Amino acid sequence: MNYLKIGELAKETGLKSTAIRYYERIGVFQKPSLNDSGYRQYDEKAVRTAKFIVHAKELGFSLKEIADLLSLRLNGKNSCKKVMALTAVKIADTDKKITALKKLKKKLTTLEKLCGSKKYDDSCPILEVLDEWSAQ
Repeated sequence: MNYLKIGELAKETGLKSTAIRYYERIGVFQKPSLNDSGYRQYDEKAVRTAKFIVHAKELGFSLKEIADLLSLRLNGKNSCKKVMALTAVKIADTDKKITALKKLKKKLTTLEKLCGSKKYDDSCPILEVLDEWSAQ
C-alpha cells in the first residue's frame, strides 16, 4: 500500500497542509498513523475523506456539518433522511443568500447609474450616498 505524506495529500486534494492538520485537531479528519520517522502517512481512505471534505465545503457545508456528514457516511443506518434534512437546510440558507445578493446588486446598480449622469463632474455620487448613509 502506498502512503502519502501530508504535502502529497495536500497536493492531491487541493487542501493546504495547515488545513489538514487543523481538521485533524478538531476531529473532522482522522489522525493518521506515523511512519518510523514520525511523518504522517495517509492511505487511500484518507485521500477520499479529504476529497469528500473539499467537495462538501464547495457545497457550502460548515466543518460541523461536514463532520456530521462523515459520521453518517460511516454509520450508514438511516443516514439518507438525515442527509436530506441537512441538505434542505443548506438549500434554504442558499436561497436566503441569493435574495440578499440580488438586493445588494440592485443597490449597487442604482448607485452605478448615478455615476453615468453628466451632471456629476467634480463629485462622486456613490461617495455622497455612502456619506449620507453614514450620517444616519
